[in-house]
Amino acid sequence: MGLFKNIPCTVGIVLLLLICIVAILAPWLAPFSPSEMHIGNRLEPPSSAHKLGTDQFGRDLLSRLLFGLRTTILIGVTSLSTAALSGTAIGLIAGYYHNTWVDALVVKVVDIMMTLPTMVMGIMVVAILGPGFSNLLLAIVLALVPRFIKLIRSEAISIRESGFIEASLALGASPKRIILVHMFLNVLSSLLVCVTLWGATAILIETSLTFLGLGVRPPTASLGNIIRQGANYLTTAPWMILSGGAGVTITIYALSLVGESLRDVFDPRIYSS
Repeated sequence: MGLFKNIPCTVGIVLLLLICIVAILAPWLAPFSPSEMHIGNRLEPPSSAHKLGTDQFGRDLLSRLLFGLRTTILIGVTSLSTAALSGTAIGLIAGYYHNTWVDALVVKVVDIMMTLPTMVMGIMVVAILGPGFSNLLLAIVLALVPRFIKLIRSEAISIRESGFIEASLALGASPKRIILVHMFLNVLSSLLVCVTLWGATAILIETSLTFLGLGVRPPTASLGNIIRQGANYLTTAPWMILSGGAGVTITIYALSLVGESLRDVFDPRIYSS
């Protein structure tokens, strides 16, 4: 396949697979419990006993990084899949019923939601509902879903006006079949590209909100929590923030490599956001 001849894409896929495997196997790979505290070992630098050092409570940073990666990936995958599925469904329906009140209503709501930057939308939702796992998921979904709706709707409108759709309607195909079969399959490549590119955005939102104290609550390990706690010890224990920052950077880099490569292959008409 031409896709796998693309070296950046191959590197990104390998990195993503390794990250997912590490996140899944975190309970077996971690040398210590992520919440196990040893005050006598607080702020120890990397050593043979603690490969990435310890934090202010004497917790092993490697163990917290593995479990933090697991938490961040779980939040990213859950919120991104929810936003992609709901945004695709709404976008396809709006595109099929273009120039009707259904499409007009969707466009108005999306325009209102997109007046706020993605991060501001996330902060606003969590600030109103309060911090927590479920509210963080909702914040990321609401921040991303209008982007999916806008993209899929524009693709669906152009597909709706194609000759094969008119032929399907003339042959008696139902709107449900046209949306689920003909239109969905034709927007799949654009959707796949956006899922990888905006997956990096979902992880950035989670990390940023948690860093601000509006996301995952301690003592649960997440990449945002590791960076937040490490910021308080930047000069005395720099390995704390470096470990969390490296986890975020590598994950986003892998997603960006795959997303950019897929966009080069499929060349979809994607709205920049």
